[in-house]
Amino acid sequence: MSDEVRLENWHVAVRPSDPYTAPELRATCLSGEVYGHPRFEDGDRITTSPVRSVEGRRAETNNTTYRLGKVSEQYRDWCRERGIGGDLDGEDLAEVFQPRKPPSVSEMRGIDPDFTGGKGSVEYVREGRD
Repeated sequence: MSDEVRLENWHVAVRPSDPYTAPELRATCLSGEVYGHPRFEDGDRITTSPVRSVEGRRAETNNTTYRLGKVSEQYRDWCRERGIGGDLDGEDLAEVFQPRKPPSVSEMRGIDPDFTGGKGSVEYVREGRD
């Protein structure tokens, strides 16, 4: 096993929080297929802890530094439709992580069908599942 932890087919995600948290204050995380992580099987889909910093194609979370591989095609399309800049294939992904209103839980489901909002999420309440 390599010491490098890699995330493939990734996208930026937000952790659902209580409905009173402003969208721009929600934790920005990554979701994707992980490789080389000591606690997960290669290819497992994970959502990371909050991203603390991004330098080049490396994203540091509370516990792990991830080498970001190929971005999810759905996320690439989502960014393009919203005019979010940055070269998702380039060597510097910092622009992708600039503060902005993150995608809603509903939008995240469009990017990643396995993404689910928690009971405290605004979308959960709006959809009458409270």
